[in-house]
Amino acid sequence: MVFYEVENDCLERREQAKDCSRENVTVGYVTLKELEQEYSTFGFPKELLATCREAQSRSRSNLEVYDTFSFVLLWMPDLQNMRATQRRVALFLQKNLCLFVNISDTEQQSYGVLVRILENLGRRMTIERVIGSFLLHLVDGGSESLEHGEQQVTAMEERILSDHPDPEINRRLFRMKSRLTLQQSYYEGLVELGESLAENENNLFSESENFRYLNIAVSRIQRLSGHTQSMKEELEHLRETYQSALDYNLNNIMKLFTVVTTIFLPLSLIAAWYGMNFQMPEFGWKYGYLAVIVVSVAVLFVCLWFFKKKKLF
Repeated sequence: MVFYEVENDCLERREQAKDCSRENVTVGYVTLKELEQEYSTFGFPKELLATCREAQSRSRSNLEVYDTFSFVLLWMPDLQNMRATQRRVALFLQKNLCLFVNISDTEQQSYGVLVRILENLGRRMTIERVIGSFLLHLVDGGSESLEHGEQQVTAMEERILSDHPDPEINRRLFRMKSRLTLQQSYYEGLVELGESLAENENNLFSESENFRYLNIAVSRIQRLSGHTQSMKEELEHLRETYQSALDYNLNNIMKLFTVVTTIFLPLSLIAAWYGMNFQMPEFGWKYGYLAVIVVSVAVLFVCLWFFKKKKLF
């Protein structure tokens, strides 16, 4: 449990909530266990404790607005591995108070991020600036993740355009699209959260706030969401290209089989004709066997010349 407040134009650290003045802007960080013991000190409704405990099953950030406070659940995924175990943090907002609640961040990465934000803001700390900076941190690595995805798409395009498309590509496309869908859902949740906070429906933020940090965070997240949507569409086009490449290869194989069948069809006719159990004049001719060979070879070469001229192989 730790608290930071701006007092006499200085950022001061406190170890207990009782040491903080409600007249000063205060940012705190507590664990869920500590909150369960001290929730009444912060004016935290007991009903929301159950919401914090159930937050493990949620996969989208959301905001609940009440008359005198707001409650935020933040999903903090690893943008490089969206299906890994996710960290979750809750925010309890009152006038001049922003309380971070560690729900499932076992490594307390959120605490380290919060400390860096507060040290950077110093005496300029406000609730809006802290939340805006924290939202920006939540999408750190988003651009790098999309850039890595673009490199993968380029590599897959080269494989698809090769003579032998990799059959694994379809599965990789599906996994990438699934990851991008989760990322976009995450970004859209943060955008909704930032826009709802900026509406200041319950007047928790002071009138002097211009929501610059929140607007910057929302704009950046919207760009990431748009870029993610573009990549999803690119993957869909790539999947269609892959399917076209498979169809093209299948058509070439079928064309080859058709050419081979057509070449041997006249030869099969000759074999069937002279295989009939009838006495034919050619049977008594001493050059009959040689004539059949010459005719068969001639038919073979004529067919090959014709298909080559028509560029069928």
